[in-house]
Amino acid sequence: MFVCLHFPYWYNVLKLVQKHGTIEKFDLLFHRSGPSAGQPRGYAFVTYSSSEDAAKAKDSLDGTLMGCKRVVVRWANSISKVTGT
Repeated sequence: MFVCLHFPYWYNVLKLVQKHGTIEKFDLLFHRSGPSAGQPRGYAFVTYSSSEDAAKAKDSLDGTLMGCKRVVVRWANSISKVTGT
């Protein structure tokens, strides 16, 4: 599940998504270089232990307000590595 966040309240975001189920993985992405190096990119990827929890979180969180910003939740597209032989 992809969560778009345009604010720096990462601990609050983690607490918010934890309310909807067991989290296997919570990835925050940061800028690697340039003037914004080390700053959050504004989104996270959340993996729940069950698809039911993920669906419940998506339905509950998408469009809600956190601070003065709306939370945007979308299904993430997985990318499979294709190996040549």
